[in-house]
Amino acid sequence: MSNPRPLRLSPPNLPADSLPSSADVLALRARDGEAGAFTALVEAMQPRAIRFAAQMTGAPRDEVDDIVQDAWIRTYRALPRYDAGRSFESWFFTILANCCRSLRARLRRWQLRTQALDDQMRDEALDPLIATTTRSDVARVYTALATLPTAQREAFLLHHVEGFGYEEIAVITGVGVSACKMRAKRAMDAVRTLLREDPTDA
Repeated sequence: MSNPRPLRLSPPNLPADSLPSSADVLALRARDGEAGAFTALVEAMQPRAIRFAAQMTGAPRDEVDDIVQDAWIRTYRALPRYDAGRSFESWFFTILANCCRSLRARLRRWQLRTQALDDQMRDEALDPLIATTTRSDVARVYTALATLPTAQREAFLLHHVEGFGYEEIAVITGVGVSACKMRAKRAMDAVRTLLREDPTDA
């Protein structure tokens, strides 16, 4: 059995213009009715929103698009209640995570689609999991995530892929910081255990 290669996961290195530092300001302008401000927010955050929803639900791309669209619709309707003292990014991901949970409640199991994974790995905007592991390890990571309870998978994706701190995850998920840390740790332990297994020994 070969020694496992360390799993290295880090928040995505996004281009400076992919998520403007003025997201909160744009949200306030959108709330106040400025034309184009909300569109700018959608365009900036859409790649991350799609990635999170796809990894969280395992749904086909057209269904993922519907989930994200629903999240944006809910966000737009809730804009009048947007609090300037809160990060728009975490506020939006709270809404998106709720949409994903609603879908997961209707699904009986995770649907891992190999072809979709292959298409994603050919995409220029590789996510952190793909960028830091081999092709075979990527498939095994997603397989491991598929077996996790929804709460653990959610914490793993929010922290290790989307780069949220535990305090932010607590706000997004509505549970305590300690619980978020435990969920993420258990998810990481499960992924590491799978990667330590040599499939050739089976």
